[in-house]
Amino acid sequence: MRDKSLKDQINDAISQIPQQLVVLESAIDPGLLKEYFEKSTEVAGLREEDAENVESLKDALFDELGDIEKKKIIMLLLAHTGSVTAYRILEEYGQVVQEPVLKKWMLLALQECRMFLESELLDETHGFILSGLGGSGNKLRYFFVVVAAEPNALTPFQQQRVESEFESICRQYHTQIEQVILNPDYVAFIALIPIDVTVNDFIDRGIEQSNELGNFLLTVYLITNMEIPTPEQLTEYIEQMRNSDGEMEETEYDEDDLF
Repeated sequence: MRDKSLKDQINDAISQIPQQLVVLESAIDPGLLKEYFEKSTEVAGLREEDAENVESLKDALFDELGDIEKKKIIMLLLAHTGSVTAYRILEEYGQVVQEPVLKKWMLLALQECRMFLESELLDETHGFILSGLGGSGNKLRYFFVVVAAEPNALTPFQQQRVESEFESICRQYHTQIEQVILNPDYVAFIALIPIDVTVNDFIDRGIEQSNELGNFLLTVYLITNMEIPTPEQLTEYIEQMRNSDGEMEETEYDEDDLF
């Protein structure tokens, strides 16, 4: 039997992409995301017709003395029912839960339950995209840094030029810059970028336009949608980029975090 052609493989991959995608707006700790995914795959799907114990799950979830780990499993079981009843229970729990970890876990379970519910009711596949920094609408939030070619060599004029050049191309890419951090060694951005935009193209163009007045920026950069690096981590990453001689591009997309 012949192996599938590359075209067939691509078509197969495209056919598995959900028809409707939802970006979870709340930022979620990467460690908690990983834990949720692992436990979600361990929990067998519970369908509404088999979910006679949903009310008892609700009682256990709202038990103030209940174990945190047990509550996590309960929320997963409710999420996997994909029922209106389960969705309402999770929604109600979200109004009263105070524990920060359980609050985040509830958001993930609520979105997963919504995905199963909409897929069944609308007869089309649904999914949601998660990232450590969250997002809004159809946009994911990214933290990215463009770096001075020489240590601490960016003048105030050059810093302002970098900021203005990136802002000037935002309209074309439907991107929203939320914060800019100016530094003699780098310019950092927090931005909301649509999921259908090639992020590398956006950043590459910003660097290219900034460098038209002299190649004062490296062409490699740091980008992540998982967490904002500490100052110590940022210093280490920048040093690695300068030592790479243009061969390294630090990127950290979380495309696996897609149900």
